Amino acid sequence: PASVRFLDVAVAGHHLMELRLKSVAPQPLFLRVRVIDQDCGVVVGEASLHVPPRAPLESSIPLPGIHGRFALQLDLSGAERIDLTLDRLTLL
Repeated sequence: PASVRFLDVAVAGHHLMELRLKSVAPQPLFLRVRVIDQDCGVVVGEASLHVPPRAPLESSIPLPGIHGRFALQLDLSGAERIDLTLDRLTLL
């Protein structure tokens, strides 16, 4: 398992987070994405995704229009070697 965190991501009332990623691993991966409000530690958005081997995946996570800073946590598992590219992260 692996975990990646992005801290102090500023948001101003956004209602959706879109992400595009690609695995180059020969096995499928399991990815859990959590959006955490850094002021109070509450998870305000979450998605569990199965990432197909060697294929792009697009997904979106609804956000409750938070203002302030949040942390984005990506938890990965399912393969001996995890090789994943985050191509795009967009806040709408």
